[in-house]
Amino acid sequence: MRVLVECAASEEKYNPYYLEVAAALCAHDVSHKYTLRYVYWDILKGATGFKTRKLAQTARMLAELLLRGSADWECLKVMLVVLLLLLALLLVLLLLVLLLLLVLTHGLKVAEWGESGETSQVAFIRLVLLYLASELAAAEPQAGEQRLQQLIAPLATREALDLVRQGLVLFIQVQMGEEHVPASVLPMVAMLKGRLEIVRASDKF
Repeated sequence: MRVLVECAASEEKYNPYYLEVAAALCAHDVSHKYTLRYVYWDILKGATGFKTRKLAQTARMLAELLLRGSADWECLKVMLVVLLLLLALLLVLLLLVLLLLLVLTHGLKVAEWGESGETSQVAFIRLVLLYLASELAAAEPQAGEQRLQQLIAPLATREALDLVRQGLVLFIQVQMGEEHVPASVLPMVAMLKGRLEIVRASDKF
């Protein structure tokens, strides 16, 4: 699996051949699906410094594997949990700054999460979600709705993915505004966020 993902990332243009092989392997033996988790965890840990092309092609392959059910949201779990923890830390720091402001009355400012020094990991997760939204938006309404439900279903039924669900909602809210998302897929991104929020609130569609 690692070789397939690395080969897909290294091509000059995106080559769906590696996607097809990976999907076939996952369909043949579920253990390959678990291997994909570790592959993408390792990729996200070392994504800093990735060229844009490599980042985009790796993200696209994961998005298409997610849509086919060949990969699961666990592939993004580690990074989303880390980002949640970072946001919690930033909120604590913000409170401390506000307390200092009350004492010192200086116009200190705290940058919003991801506003400066964006990491390759943040860019990777955004690209995965953009590819997902683009594929869903391009489908016929009924087919798109069905694929969306299939995509989100694991997040509604697996308690272990609760942090992933929360991380996705927060990530879309903070990192996928109008300045980061093409107007053509913005409605689908908003719909995806809305569905994730419903799932988080009620654990059902």
